[in-house]
Amino acid sequence: MCACARPRVIIAYRFAKGEELRYKMTMRGSGTTSTAGLPGQRSGAETPVKLQVELVYRMVVKDSDDRGNADIETHFESFISTTESGTLKIRMEADGKGARIIQGETVVKDAPGLEGLKALFGSPTMVKMDKRGSVRSITHPKGIVELLPHVNIYNLLKQNQFILPEGPIAIGHSWNEKRDIALGGGLEERLPGAKALKLDTKYTLAGLVRRNGRSCADITLRGEVAAKDLIMDLPQGQGAEMAMKAAFDRLRQTTVGNIYFDPQKGLMVGMHVDTDQDMAMTMKMAKGETETKFSTATKIKIESDLKLLE
Repeated sequence: MCACARPRVIIAYRFAKGEELRYKMTMRGSGTTSTAGLPGQRSGAETPVKLQVELVYRMVVKDSDDRGNADIETHFESFISTTESGTLKIRMEADGKGARIIQGETVVKDAPGLEGLKALFGSPTMVKMDKRGSVRSITHPKGIVELLPHVNIYNLLKQNQFILPEGPIAIGHSWNEKRDIALGGGLEERLPGAKALKLDTKYTLAGLVRRNGRSCADITLRGEVAAKDLIMDLPQGQGAEMAMKAAFDRLRQTTVGNIYFDPQKGLMVGMHVDTDQDMAMTMKMAKGETETKFSTATKIKIESDLKLLE
């Protein structure tokens, strides 16, 4: 091999039984949402939307094997989310003591939307993961936990894991990942084209950098989702006279960012990701020969950060 050959780096998780890691994830987003076609509505009206999320969790490696697979017990410690839509502002909080919704001066501790959070913080979640970061299974004592409608803990954890290279890799080299998009809430069964919806991500080892006092692999990523004309039938109650259909006229999402990974210790040190999403839907409601149609559009930019707490 010539002397100018670039050295290769092994980037893989090295799970050690008994190891504990704490992470803080933050998300900040802003954009607009609009609806057109409703009776009496002003045309082109847009509503500003904002969101902010903070989640702290602890991972304990309960077991690992010589192939790099591990059983990881995940304890969620604290959760805060704030969403704003126009003049409406809602804050959700959760920790080991319970969960609550805060709107103005009103604090609600018992609501259907809080049950998922209470279950999530009430007992740990077991995650099976391999050395590349692929989530093999997720088990919670109370089953799949829904944080919000159509968003469960399985999809949340699996979709937010980025895949590491299969073997040693040189600086400047890339690898790709293509995965199914988990829509949740049984939407895949009602969307004929949902199984063809893929997140296509390209990763590149950009170099080695110092991060939080560690020598880290700097991995850049770019992922894209693009789809249109996906139709789904919305279920109605027994005996309902009105049929409803929803169509994704467009769904575009671009994700770019950097992952910082300590190859010597085999752990994630941090990550920053920017996501741009542009989605438009048309809803059709039919009763007999009468049909009503309206459309919604959402554009939002989200910044996400993950940091190892040391």
